[in-house]
Amino acid sequence: MEINLKNSLQLLSVVVLLILPVAVDLFTPFTFWFLIGNSALVSLYIYFSKREFEWVDTFKRQFTLKTIVYGILLGIFLWFVFDVVFKVLVESLFSIETDYSRFENLRNNIKPTLQLLLSIWVSAALCEEIIFRGFLLEKVKWISKNNWVAIVVSALLFGSIHIYQGPSGIIITTLSGIILGAIYVKSNFNLFLLFIIHGIADSIFFIN
Repeated sequence: MEINLKNSLQLLSVVVLLILPVAVDLFTPFTFWFLIGNSALVSLYIYFSKREFEWVDTFKRQFTLKTIVYGILLGIFLWFVFDVVFKVLVESLFSIETDYSRFENLRNNIKPTLQLLLSIWVSAALCEEIIFRGFLLEKVKWISKNNWVAIVVSALLFGSIHIYQGPSGIIITTLSGIILGAIYVKSNFNLFLLFIIHGIADSIFFIN
């Protein structure tokens, strides 16, 4: 992968598309479906670009029962870390509650909850992992030659798109992004594992 104008423009285009919901939210609160649509759009852009990332190969060859089991177990454990431990610590330290008001319509409402759960597996679990771990982390890793720089940069961008959750939500999702990025690198860039982890953790969050 050469650092050239094409690669630079590709990276810049993805970052701009990711920042779009953040910019919109500064002026008017966007719906959660807007974020889902934007994630899908960015994922399609990446998918139809030149396929030169390690996740393409690993997603195909590491589709195993072992990966699925590990993903489910880690997803359950990390849901507890992300949505219980991190939430309590961050809200206690900064005295700011995480803003989940955009999900209030799901409370005791089965149909929209089931619809959102389906979209989560497509937009959050699949699309966000393709974007933040499969694309951004790998791009930054190649440029910086440093795994931790790539993990932190991708996590910061991951946290920024959760602006609708307020400052506390941004901090929590950034910390979550660091852990997910570290697992991605440690698992030999197994994006399928991250897909399962992310989907399970988010599903438990919304059901809970």
